Amino acid sequence: MRNIWIYQLEKALQEQESKDLKQVISDFLSSWKSHGADVNSEARILYDRFIVIRAEEGATSGCSIDSMNREIRTMLEKRNLRALESNYIFYRDSEGQIRHLDFRNMEIAIREGVLNEETVVFDSSVHTHSDFGKWETRLGDSWLSRFYQ
Repeated sequence: MRNIWIYQLEKALQEQESKDLKQVISDFLSSWKSHGADVNSEARILYDRFIVIRAEEGATSGCSIDSMNREIRTMLEKRNLRALESNYIFYRDSEGQIRHLDFRNMEIAIREGVLNEETVVFDSSVHTHSDFGKWETRLGDSWLSRFYQ
């Protein structure tokens, strides 16, 4: 099993930003260590909005995870990019474009018809490879469905 960390980007990456970011993340992961041991890991950028990092379960420690988080934040800041916290809900609008909204505004978005049971959402609570298939799912099939009554 693999652990997963998903960084949700405030704005879509341009092609060159994506290439550059893939390279610096790859460079970091090639030297990422936990208690002196290499961390077997990989990274992908999906839809130019999400950085997904996977590592073997048990290969990381709190300190190594903290170092990864710091490094990713630094990489993004140097490029004037920002990862949004998990209180932001990412979804596909009616044209298929990826949008986001603050979780506190979710009920309003449902009431106004911006979100419905069929809206595709990206579930930031996914933390293992085995659950990753549920990352991109219908709102009605996610933990967010409790807000849709």
